[in-house]
Order: sequence, then C-alpha cells, then structure tokens
Amino acid sequence: MPNTLLSRLRKVLPLATRIVVGLLLLGGAIGLLQVLKATKAEPTLSQDAGQPPLVRTVAVQRVVTARPWTGYGTVRAMSSARVAAQVAGRVLERPRDIEAGLAVKAGDLLLRIDPADFQRRVAALEGLVAALEADLDQLDVEAESLDEQLTLVLEEADIAKREYERARGVFEDRGAGTQTEVDQKLSALRRAEREAAALSQRSRSIPSRRAAIEANLSSQNAELALARQDLERATLVAPIGGVLQDVMLDMGDYAQVGTEAARIVDLTRLELPLSLPASASEDIAVGDEVEVSLESGSDARWTGRISRLAPEADAQTRSIRVFVEITQDLRTNESGILTPANGHLLRPGMFVIGRVTPSQPLAHLMVPRRSVVQGGVLVAEMNSPARAQRIDVHTLFAYEGTFEGAPEGETQWFAVEADIIDGQRVLVSNLDDLRDGSPIRLTEDEEPR
Repeated sequence: MPNTLLSRLRKVLPLATRIVVGLLLLGGAIGLLQVLKATKAEPTLSQDAGQPPLVRTVAVQRVVTARPWTGYGTVRAMSSARVAAQVAGRVLERPRDIEAGLAVKAGDLLLRIDPADFQRRVAALEGLVAALEADLDQLDVEAESLDEQLTLVLEEADIAKREYERARGVFEDRGAGTQTEVDQKLSALRRAEREAAALSQRSRSIPSRRAAIEANLSSQNAELALARQDLERATLVAPIGGVLQDVMLDMGDYAQVGTEAARIVDLTRLELPLSLPASASEDIAVGDEVEVSLESGSDARWTGRISRLAPEADAQTRSIRVFVEITQDLRTNESGILTPANGHLLRPGMFVIGRVTPSQPLAHLMVPRRSVVQGGVLVAEMNSPARAQRIDVHTLFAYEGTFEGAPEGETQWFAVEADIIDGQRVLVSNLDDLRDGSPIRLTEDEEPR
C-alpha cells in the first residue's frame, strides 16, 4: 500500500510542476504587457474627447525637377586590338615590360620575329630591281645610238642613190662610162639601204624590249614591296595605347601566320549599353549625364553621357537601350600600371548600375514620402466638418531634398501621378487611425483662409 501511494505521488508531481511553471510564465507576460502600456509614448497630436483627431498636413505642389531613370548593363571597351603574327618565324625578342596588366603606348615594341630570312629576300630583290633598272638605262643609250647611226646611214643611202642615178644617166644618155660602174653604184646604194633597214628594225624593237623590262621591273618591285612589308611585320608593335590583357608568345616560340600574340584594351574610353524602361524615351536624350556605380554598393562612382540611343524598344522586356560613353582619366605609374585619377578603375566586363539624369526637367507632383500608405494618400477635404479623402497615387520616383515652398525639415518626397491639384493638403499624421471619410481637424495655421 505505501508503495502504491508513492508511485501515484510521483506521477502527479511533474504535472503539477508544469502547471505552476505555466501560470508563472502567463503572469509574467501579463505584467510585461502592463508595463509596455504604461510606458507607451503618447501621440504627438492628442484627440480631445468627443472631437475628431487633430492632424498635420502638407500642401501638394508641382516642382520642376529631373526624373532619374535607373538601368543595368555591362561595360565594354570602345577600343581594343588583337595583335596577330603576320609572318612565320621564331620569336627573337620580347621586352621585359611586355606583360599582362601593364600599360603600353601606340608604337611600343611587343615582339620581334627573327628577320634574317626576310632581310635576305629583300636584298636579293633589291639587286634584281637594280639590274633591271640598269637594263632600262642601257636600252636608252642603245636607242640613242641607233637613232644616230640610222641618220648617218640614211644620209649615205641618199648620196649613193644620187651617184647611181648620175652614173646611169651618163651611161644611158651619153654612152660614157661602163655598165660595171653603174652596177657598182647600185650595189653601194643597196648596201646603204639594207643597213638603214636593219638599223630601223632594231630601233623599232626598242619600245617592245622596254615594255618587257618595265613589266619585269614592276613585278619585281611588287615582290620587293611585299618582302619589305614582311620584314616590317617581323616587328610587332602596339597599334593602340592601353593595357595588355594577355601576351601569348614568348622568346623562342615559333609563330605561325595568324597566331594571336597579344591583346590590348584601351581603358580611357568605355561604353555602357544601358537598358532603361521604355517610358524613359520621352525624357532622355543624347548628351544626358549618367552616374555609374557598382551593384555591390561600393562608393565608387563614374560619370558618363548618353552618346546614342537604339531606334527600337524591346517589346518583350518593354525596355530601350541607350549607349553611355565614359571617359577615364588614367596615369601610368613607375611600375607601368595605369591608375585612375579618382582612385577607382572601371573595367570592361563589369556589371553596373546607370542612373540617368535628364537634361530637360519636367514639372512633377510632389507629396511627402510618409504620406503614401498602401498606394494612396489621404487629402484634407475642406468641408464642414473637414474629412479625410483617400486618393490612389502612382509613384514615379523618389526625390530627396528640398525646394521652394517645402516645409522645413521635409526632405523625403515621392513624385506621383494622381487626381490631386496644386494646393491640396495631404495628411502626414494619424495615418494609422484614419480611413476614407474619417472626420479630422486641422491646426490653426492649416485652416483654409
């Protein structure tokens, strides 16, 4: 019997303990609630018994201000160059400062391919061209000599012809002289004529020989120009100034034609294709300023301007694309590294935020930011008694700052589209307690005059 009683007590005691602990916790919670109620801050504006609540209001007004537009995009370089080998050969020289990440200027030596073969070819072609030019000079001398010889032979032929005709006339008319003398004169005439014909033929061949030499000379000059170009191409230089992204060839490597040797990126001028809402097309224009920042929330900032706009909007994303040109002021330090003047370097490939400020501001309806609750505001309807009227608003953008006519200390605003006119007053207090149609009281300085 005693054992049975003891076991029952053991079962009942844990249950009682839990009940006591629960009651203690409940009592503590009720006590904490009473303390919170006792220490609750009283509202700034009290409500007298039996009267509508006293509220504060701010007059709505239209303010001429630029609506900022925000978009996202990836930065890219406006100028970059891939330097490839244009001749085959072994890399003979690579300067020490030609390394990825270091700056180069236009014309700086990147690599030098062994030029020996190209130098020998240039020398051989220069010798051949010189020989052909000498042939042309010799041909000019020969042409001049032939002209002189032909002139003399023609004169001799003319004399021989006159002597022949005189000898034949004397022999036929007077019977003087002999036939042999006549034949000798004729033979001398024929020799002179044959010699003149031969010289004339040689003289007539001069133009064709000249044309053949000149054609050969032109061909060899073309080959020489190519050989000299190949010799120049054995030296690879930077076509633009910028930073070396990579250098693919080193001393001793064999470069094939078309092998990429280095890539240079110009960081001084960058372009940001920025996607903005299609509705921004009415506000923005070429030349508008754009503030560029990183998505990470860094304090780095860059300034650019819209250089051009895409002609079409994207129907699926309802966006337009604008192109922002950004110029960076860069300097090269002693180590050959480009450093930005403002301490922050913008690089191609970065995903950034662009905030466009239109250069032509428009008038927007401004309401205090704290007056907008669940997509609407409460305006003071100046009846008797005054009542709160809810009006739906469409928020366009947030504005931080002050303007003429704004209450002192009020710096957070929303630009909205709503069925509100200038001068109407929106409520900025007691918003949790009021509904559409709730009676309200205005402070004396806000009562309509």
